[in-house]
Amino acid sequence: MAKEDLSFFTRLMMALLPDADAPPELDPMDSVPSMPLGGVWHLHKGIEIQRARLFDGGANRLYAKPRVQIPGLHLTPPIVLRAQRHGMPPEDRTSRDLLADPRVTATIPGGQIYADADRVVWQTTAPGAEGVLADFMLALESARNEPWQALASKHRLNIDERGLSIFGTTGGLLARREHFDIRIREERRHTRIRIGLNGKLPADFKIGTGKPSPDQKLRDPILDRQLICDGMTPALRRAVLDVRDPLLHVLAERGESNITRDRIRVVVPGRLLADLDNLVDDALAVARALSASA
Repeated sequence: MAKEDLSFFTRLMMALLPDADAPPELDPMDSVPSMPLGGVWHLHKGIEIQRARLFDGGANRLYAKPRVQIPGLHLTPPIVLRAQRHGMPPEDRTSRDLLADPRVTATIPGGQIYADADRVVWQTTAPGAEGVLADFMLALESARNEPWQALASKHRLNIDERGLSIFGTTGGLLARREHFDIRIREERRHTRIRIGLNGKLPADFKIGTGKPSPDQKLRDPILDRQLICDGMTPALRRAVLDVRDPLLHVLAERGESNITRDRIRVVVPGRLLADLDNLVDDALAVARALSASA
């Protein structure tokens, strides 16, 4: 069939059956209401909150601004209902970890609650709603910060005031000193981890995700299905195979993540919370193996 005939046939079927391939309509409860353009914001326990009266049923809609964004957060009434009543956590990592925090579950308002990186919206008729919403915002803030603070303390690293970055040099392993420059930051709604290597690896050394050519394979049935390796020496190959599982955890299905002679880079969408500690531990295990083989 000619391209023109196919196009005509497609248009004809769409005209005769307009709803056959129509995309599903977005449930209004799946989207987070936008911030109001006007109105007055009031501080409640340090949180900015604005009240707007709705016309149906006398309910109020309260808007709150997180003091710092929470990338990856997405809550709507159906998501919260599935988590609370049916034990079905949100699919996205950040929302799942936040809803699992006891402080968040203890303070989450009932009824229609929405949240994303920039705002929390609650539709309610409850008295004293501003205080309830402020407590929930503070619980979200604590749940957002605590895993990063714990990681910084564990490795004796520095953390900035708002918890948007961790930085410093690690030290101490099996009674000997190690020094890995580590940078973890929240940027462009992603968690970005960078661990510096000693720069003694081959200039063309690189490990990334993808389908390798025969020259880029390690002759390992697991790694060769997911990773591309360049600049490998026999010692580096042995080191990589020794840390197969940590390496896969660090790189597999992580988009921009890769390793070069100078650094390990891991990029994860959203704000990494419960998984951050294990991921950094595995990245450090890979860094130690590579550095020891150089």
